[in-house]
Order: sequence, then structure tokens, then C-alpha cells
Amino acid sequence: MFNGEYSTAATMFALGFIPGGKLGMKIVGKASKSFKSPSRKGYDVFNHDGTLTNEAIKNSRIIIKAKDLGNPRIPSGYGKYTTKHYDTPSGKADTHFYMNEEGKIHYDLDYKSNF
Repeated sequence: MFNGEYSTAATMFALGFIPGGKLGMKIVGKASKSFKSPSRKGYDVFNHDGTLTNEAIKNSRIIIKAKDLGNPRIPSGYGKYTTKHYDTPSGKADTHFYMNEEGKIHYDLDYKSNF
């Protein structure tokens, strides 16, 4: 098991995803349409294309409001959010992402999982 911050791509690779699809990832092997955490039955985290599921987004919480962000690379109006923790083969993780008030997610920068 390892601790620290890892890119979502690395997390998804560990979960059975390989390059391809909308976010550059796709599921291989026996993976289902979305990743289901063993400890949270029915808690779907990632869609087949690597985006977050509606359930993961709905159950997320804001950790930095848009007005308080200091990263000029993030578009104006986007706050930083985190999903609930979920279990992976490498331990507990959550995913950080940026979303605006209309619910649009900015997947192109700093979309990552933390272990």
C-alpha cells in the first residue's frame, strides 16, 4: 500500500483502465461499466470513459470555493471538490476535481486521486 497524491490516470490504471476513451482511459478485463468500491456497494466512482459518475458528483463536497482559489490556471468560477472516500486495491482514496456552479467539471487540469 502507498500513501500520497497520484494522478487519476495512475489510479485508473491500477483499477484496470488503459489508455483510450474520452479522458485517455478505458476499462479492460472483467471491469464493469463503472468502478464499484467493494466497501460501498453500489457507490460508483468512475464512468467507463474515466469521468466521474453522477452519484460521485452528487455525493462530493466543496473543499475550496471558487473565490478562494489561487490557481490562475483554473478557469474563473470553478471551485475545488472532493468525492467521498472509496476503497481501491491500493487503499482508501478520494478524487479531487474542479466544478462550476452549473455543474460543469474541468477535467483537463488537476483531476486526481489521493491515497
